[in-house]
Amino acid sequence: MFAALASPRARTGLVCALFVGVTFTATSLIAADRDPPAQLFVKLAEDQPMPVIEARATKDAAGDWTVAIDAENFRFIEICKTVTGREAVGHVHIYEGNRKLASAYAPEKSIGQLAPGRHELTITLQASDHRAFVTEAGMITAKLVIEA
Repeated sequence: MFAALASPRARTGLVCALFVGVTFTATSLIAADRDPPAQLFVKLAEDQPMPVIEARATKDAAGDWTVAIDAENFRFIEICKTVTGREAVGHVHIYEGNRKLASAYAPEKSIGQLAPGRHELTITLQASDHRAFVTEAGMITAKLVIEA
């Protein structure tokens, strides 16, 4: 079973893979007690009401899909509009896997037609400057599965 590890090249590859894995795991554990980078994330204060989002999708007669987002403790606004205060405001990004489908600046967004099959979408809350909102538990997201 381990005959493939008999070559020096295979052993070197295994050692490198183990080293990289241990290094990334250790780095993640060390960084777990730090705040997320402010260039990428907006961390909400613990005493601030936490936003919660849910999403659903509907298909119209022409075959276009619309994603509707129900948000609590979050207000949709136009991009680049400066808002002062502690209120969570912004928009959402809609992803299918790693591919961004759309940005939504209102609670409903058409994403057009989808190929037949299963589509798993992730909706993330974003500030007006496109940084993602995070809490102690991570990014604020909703998951949505569409059977097209």
